[in-house]
Amino acid sequence: MMTPDEYERIDILSEKAINHTASVDDLKEFNELLDDWNDCVESNLMKGIIS
Repeated sequence: MMTPDEYERIDILSEKAINHTASVDDLKEFNELLDDWNDCVESNLMKGIIS
């Protein structure tokens, strides 16, 4: 599960990416957070199907 700080960070990084101001490290961090978010969403969807 992602924390509120992680959601805020992914929002900030996505904004930087849209504005073409993200560094390579920013993009790597964004990808890591996005993977975490995808895992969280997938987990929540599976819980809904199984329940």
